[in-house]
Amino acid sequence: MNTIQKNAHDLILSDARYFYSLLDIWKNNKKFNTNIWLMTLPYIGIFTDGAEQWYKKQKILMLQSLIA
Repeated sequence: MNTIQKNAHDLILSDARYFYSLLDIWKNNKKFNTNIWLMTLPYIGIFTDGAEQWYKKQKILMLQSLIA
């Protein structure tokens, strides 16, 4: 992977850790009763779409490198 691809991968992992942290807080603290999931739904959609596009691009690049 080049530098841009590594940075994109790091950002995807960072976002995934953020969502995991929110889920962990929500699961383990019943006093944390808020609509945080409702507020983060648009961001989760953007994260999922971006990660999916990145994965598809990496798959195409990998297949192209195997053919060449």
